[in-house]
Parts: sequence; C-alpha cells; structure tokens
Amino acid sequence: MSVLVAIAGNHNQGRCPGRGTRTTSRADQNAEIARDSGAVDIHTAELCGADPFDYLVALQRHHQRVAEAPADWMPWSFAATLEKIGAAAASE
Repeated sequence: MSVLVAIAGNHNQGRCPGRGTRTTSRADQNAEIARDSGAVDIHTAELCGADPFDYLVALQRHHQRVAEAPADWMPWSFAATLEKIGAAAASE
C-alpha cells in the first residue's frame, strides 16, 4: 500500500483500489432515487386530482416556505396553503 501512496499522481491516495468503484455505484443509486422522486411527486399529484405542473411550480416558487413547513406542501394540501398565503397577502 505504501508504494501506491508514493507514486506521483496516484488518485487512490492510500485507499484500497476499487473503493472509487463502490462510491461511483452508490452515487449512481442516489441519482436514480433523485430522478424517481420527481416522478413520484407527479404521480401523487395526479392521484390527488391536482395539476402536477401547478404543484411543481408552486414548490419552486415557494421553496423557502416548503423548507420551513413541508407538511403544508403535500400534493393534497398545497392548494389550501396557497389560498392561506394569498389571503394573508391580501389582508396586509
């Protein structure tokens, strides 16, 4: 192992050969999950009778509020949340 560390330009930097392969594979799995989560949001919105495009646009426009209270932004409750925000803005 010390020979691998001593070679200039070695990208393993003392780690086992093959570890990078496992990390890449894990990254691919995480990316696949991230890709699928958008499809889950769309399908859930469709099942709730909400327009998936409107739902995803609302999540993007109100991303800070989504981070503060994610339960208020589920596909089945986001329309009521938007109405509350609109009512609060109109009363100000």
